[in-house]
Amino acid sequence: MTRVATSCVGGGPEEAASALAEKPFRAVSDPRLCVLFASPTQRLEQLAPAVKARVPGGTVLGASTAGAFVASGDTQGHCVAFALDGDFEVRGGLGRGLADDPQAAVAAALESVEPAIEGYPHRTGLLLLDTLSGNGEEAALIASALLGGVVRLSGGAAGDDDMSSNVVSFYGVV
Repeated sequence: MTRVATSCVGGGPEEAASALAEKPFRAVSDPRLCVLFASPTQRLEQLAPAVKARVPGGTVLGASTAGAFVASGDTQGHCVAFALDGDFEVRGGLGRGLADDPQAAVAAALESVEPAIEGYPHRTGLLLLDTLSGNGEEAALIASALLGGVVRLSGGAAGDDDMSSNVVSFYGVV
């Protein structure tokens, strides 16, 4: 059985990570995946490690956002997260330089994603991109080609106040 929990929290990285541990992480027994969509005011590079420390067996991934929503409503200046547990494996990766070399950025993001994991025949990929790099569609096509075209992709665009990050973040649920 797969369980999903969502939450919206504010505060600094440690405060937000603690609040997330009390909310979505408590609702799922063994989070395999936690995805963060953080406001630029909640520095993702500080928040993600603080959350990872509270989810030692799971994968923590994220993207910046200019605004987000959960069932209770929408917000700005906060972090929205969801956590999943169930019988699946998660791999994540990060590629940089999407504007300059989309092939290298996507390949770097996929380095830690195995072609297959025994016992898990179905694969899904989630691609989070800095689409202001101008290479969003190309990055999706490259990811599909590198994954062999058999992995269903979904995704979105990261947003923040500094649109020059050129970061591509990929993770696959297998």
